[in-house]
Order: sequence, then structure tokens, then C-alpha cells
Amino acid sequence: MLTRSYDVAEAVVLPMTRDVAQEAVGPILEVYHRTKLETWKDWEAANVMMDLPHKWEFSLLLLHDHSPVGFLIASVYGAETVHIHQMAVLGDYQGIGGGKSLLTRLIQLADEKGMRDITLETRPGTEAAQGLYASMGFEVIQDAADLNAYLINKGKLWRDDGYYPIVREGVKVWSKELRKKRVTARALFISPHTDDVELGAGGTVARFVASHEVHVAAFSDAWDAQPESLPENTLLGEMRQAMEVLGVGGDRVHVLKFRTRHFQSARQRVLDEMIRIRDRVRPDFVFAPSTRDSHQDHQVVINEVLRAFKGSRTTILGYELPWNNLSFETTGFVALDEEHINKKLAALSQYRSQQHRRYLNEEFIRGLASVRGTQIGSKYAEAFEVMRVML
Repeated sequence: MLTRSYDVAEAVVLPMTRDVAQEAVGPILEVYHRTKLETWKDWEAANVMMDLPHKWEFSLLLLHDHSPVGFLIASVYGAETVHIHQMAVLGDYQGIGGGKSLLTRLIQLADEKGMRDITLETRPGTEAAQGLYASMGFEVIQDAADLNAYLINKGKLWRDDGYYPIVREGVKVWSKELRKKRVTARALFISPHTDDVELGAGGTVARFVASHEVHVAAFSDAWDAQPESLPENTLLGEMRQAMEVLGVGGDRVHVLKFRTRHFQSARQRVLDEMIRIRDRVRPDFVFAPSTRDSHQDHQVVINEVLRAFKGSRTTILGYELPWNNLSFETTGFVALDEEHINKKLAALSQYRSQQHRRYLNEEFIRGLASVRGTQIGSKYAEAFEVMRVML
């Protein structure tokens, strides 16, 4: 039997990946059942293995002599909150640093991944654990607005039918702030193919890079549609040059390889990639094709945008591509200066292989921007269909 002579320095905190959890599910359940309160429900293997957003990135195991003596299961609520669902440490390891080791590593992980805070709930009878949380900077959420935001995110994680959880009597919600809410907003511009974003929102990209963290995601570099006479990856190279002109580069340019005009047959994969990019970027603004866009690939993209972001606090705007729009709702505008239009034109000029297209000429680009600017009393503007605005 383990005794209080146990040295916490001999313990090892390891990531609990899905494979690790599967292999150690029996010992994990043993730790749980030996430490759980009477009010806790009985766990089975399915509880341990349940998939939750980013769970396998933030869950941890505490090992001693290669055996689990504690664990922490956490996932992501909303976009920037890590929530601890369960933490358990065998009695011989409590009070001497077992739980602290798990929490310390979680805090490091959350900070490294840019999370804003960590939350958890405690029930009556866990006074010792509450003392540990308080000693590590966790505070009980008292502010009604903060508690409401926590509950909304909790409800979205578990249900998608309007379910709104409440805090049960005696339960406390704790939070540890890792950093203040970021000041710089993030904008994600989604392009079904190379050049769509530059054409529909290139001026807006040029304006936003000065005040936002801008990401551009192209779901196809049209590798299968470019003429055989062109060198391989011509359009991809032209897109990257256009992004450099607009000030977007490095890991903020995301390019995928879906087949042109075949997005519908890969709809689920498009959605999966959309969710992956959503979780990586965590944008405040999303720009995508409008719902009136008649191109088959564009229709798939905007439909999957609306699915992927339906539970997020994200403003969604549809950009204008007149050759694809039988009609267009000009319900949103971004005012542009000469500098922004010049950058848009310079970016589009990088598509040397596409200069034969009528909508790529300067007269058309300036003319449309002038018309949209006239609608709002500005020299230039780009217009957008407003699908959702978050204030």
C-alpha cells in the first residue's frame, strides 16, 4: 500500500491521448471509483472515451511506477475556454502535489495554445480540492454576465436544441484567467478557389490587415482545372504572390486540394476541413461567397460555412461576385481608400494566367467599387450580404 512517504517528484504527467486512454481505461475507472463522491454518477468506459472538442489535447494522466494514480479530463468550451470535466487523484497522492502537478501542466498547455481561461465546477464535500484551486489562482465566478456566458457555452457543447443548463444548488463555477480577452480581432476569408477572395473582398483584406489578424483559406488551388499548357501549381503560386501583396502570408494562408466543380460529392470533407480551420483560427469575422452565388462549389462552401459556424459568436458576411450573382443584397459595406483598391488591383495582377477574364480588368474593379462607394458616400467600397452580425 502507498503511504505518505510518496515523493510527488517521482510522478509523471503525460498527455492522455485517445490511444492512451483506450489502453488505460480500466485503471482510470479504478481511480475514479475510488475517489468519487456519493453524488457522482457511475462511470463506464464510454464516459472516459467520449469525444469532446479538443479533449485529447488537454486531458492528462498522472503516473507512478507506470500506473495511473490520477487523471484530468478537459475539453474546449466556446473558442477560448478550457473546461475541466473531471479530475481525480488517489488519496495517497492528495495534499502532496498530485493534483497540483496535473493543474500546473494543464495551465501550461492552455497558455501555449492561446486559451483565455480555464473553468471547472465543484460540488459540496470537495473543500480540499477547492482550496487547491484557490491556491492556483482560480476564483469563483460571481459576475452574472460571465456566468451566463459560461452556461451558454456549456449548453452548446452538450446539446443543439436550445438546451440551457443551470448551476445546481451548492455547485460553484470557478475560472482562472490566463490572459485578457484579445484586443486584435481575427478575420477569416474563405475562398472556394484561388482568386475568389481577392475578387470579392480583396480591398477589405487590404484594409483589415492593418487592424486584424487575417487568415485566408482556399479550398481548391484549381490544380485540376488549369490548362495543361501551364506549369504545375501555377495558380497556387499566383495566389501566394497575391497574398503577399495583400499582406497575408506564412501559416495564415490555408490551401486545400478539393477538385474543382466536385465539392458537392465531398461535402462532408469540406465541412470537416471547415471545422478544423474554424477551431484553429477562431475568427470573429468570416467572409465567404454569398448565398446567392450560383457556382456549384461556392454553394457548397457557403452552406458548410453556415453549418460550421452556427454555434459560434462570429459575424458572417458574403462577398459579391457579380458574374455568379443573379441578384445580390447589398446590406453590408466596407469603405475603402485608394490605397486599398490599388492593393486589390496589384494582388489580382499576380494572376497572370487569368488576365483574359473580363472581370479581372481595372476598369471593372474600380467601377464596381465606385458604385458601392456611392451607396454609402465613400469613394470606394465593397458590398456584402449580411448573414449574421455579432455585436
